[in-house]
Amino acid sequence: MSAQVLSSVSSLILSALVARALSAGDFGVFAILFTVYALLIGSIRAVTAETYIYAFAHVEDRTTSGDMSAASSASLALSVMAALVTVIVAFFIPDLTSTLLIFAAAIPFLVAHDHFRYILIANKQSRSAALIDLLALVAVVGGLLLVAREPSIVTQISAWAISEVLATAAALALLRPKYRLSSAASWLKERMASGRFFLGDFLLTNGVTQGATFLVAAFAGLPAAGSIRAAQVLASPILLITRGVTVAIAPETRRLAARGKHKMLLIMSMLFSFCTVIAVLAALGLVAVAPPEFLVVILGDSSEGAQLVFPFVALALACTGAAVGPGLYLRAVGRVNVAFRSKAITAPLAIVGVAFGAMTGGAVGSQLGLSIGEFIRSILNWVQVLLYQKRNTNGGDQEGA
Repeated sequence: MSAQVLSSVSSLILSALVARALSAGDFGVFAILFTVYALLIGSIRAVTAETYIYAFAHVEDRTTSGDMSAASSASLALSVMAALVTVIVAFFIPDLTSTLLIFAAAIPFLVAHDHFRYILIANKQSRSAALIDLLALVAVVGGLLLVAREPSIVTQISAWAISEVLATAAALALLRPKYRLSSAASWLKERMASGRFFLGDFLLTNGVTQGATFLVAAFAGLPAAGSIRAAQVLASPILLITRGVTVAIAPETRRLAARGKHKMLLIMSMLFSFCTVIAVLAALGLVAVAPPEFLVVILGDSSEGAQLVFPFVALALACTGAAVGPGLYLRAVGRVNVAFRSKAITAPLAIVGVAFGAMTGGAVGSQLGLSIGEFIRSILNWVQVLLYQKRNTNGGDQEGA
């Protein structure tokens, strides 16, 4: 869990330092690249590291196994393909060619760092994963401070890339995977069946949220896209808390379900959703009373747009939190397919809402559209929870279980 927290903190600090250094328009470019990065590592992770965890995390001492090397080979192959696509795109956007070429060179390292974090955690080497994340954090902060006198999107991306190279080198020295193209092909052929599920779940969960940045950039311009990322920086404490709590209580929800304590499980799920909404309201209050000068120190030229968009980003987070609580319940009782179906039903609605909102209201409209989709998902999830509760309990817990 510490590695995941450090990773989230690193992303928060990276975004804040870049926002301070760049104009609102250039930060919009960074927001687009960061969104590509988030979607890319999540998609590749789904068919490699997450599939590895699902298949092998229960097996002891797999740090030098052929399976780890095969998963790592597949991850590298997919990241190189993504980098090559980025290189091609770079030459069609003359104003951003240098930036995109540097980003393309960084992609294999960005993906590898994320990949090895999950492999290390699966192999019960969480401390090593956390140390590597700490190395990356120190390196990116140091790099961004070194280039602070000449702030540009190129220097900012370069500093980020170098920190990822160092983190990847440390992970490679520790794990020593054996890269083979044949292993990559075999992994993708044999594991894609389960990988497709993880990929679909990731895209349904994150695709619409992250995709809003692209739509806002297309309809409202780069500064508006940057304002969403800047507002997400302000919302990062909420995300850190909710993600940490989710990781912490997930095992407990499964234990309650296994013991037949459905009433306690329901209460825990409701408390999670309620506390998320309260945390969002508290964050709204803090941002509302924060002096504009303080926000400028954190986010630079992007602070004004972030302050405008933040209430609506927070609303979307509250609706998402309301949906996650019942999602924990459904997963705990083995109804993963029901939670997945809710995402599949509401994702198209959210996409339409985000697109229409971006066209008519820019960044604010996109977050309103996203909120509508997440609110509907939360209702569907809670309906399924209450139906399950009614069918499988008789008015109370099985206390003797």
